[in-house]
Amino acid sequence: VTLDAQRFGRVDKVYVKTLRDNTISPRMQDTMLARVPVRKVVEIDSSHSPYISRPAELARILLDAVT
Repeated sequence: VTLDAQRFGRVDKVYVKTLRDNTISPRMQDTMLARVPVRKVVEIDSSHSPYISRPAELARILLDAVT
């Protein structure tokens, strides 16, 4: 995938960091975050799929991010 500043760079980004993720470790998430500017990082104490394990908390995070 090739990303450029004119397209992907203009998109406002909020990242939900999953703290118990065994698929993409928190350390790897930090590495990814160092490469892509985001407006905000929100942590959730969940596995890779918070939409399954913590749907209400994830929904609240997403709604707060757009308001």
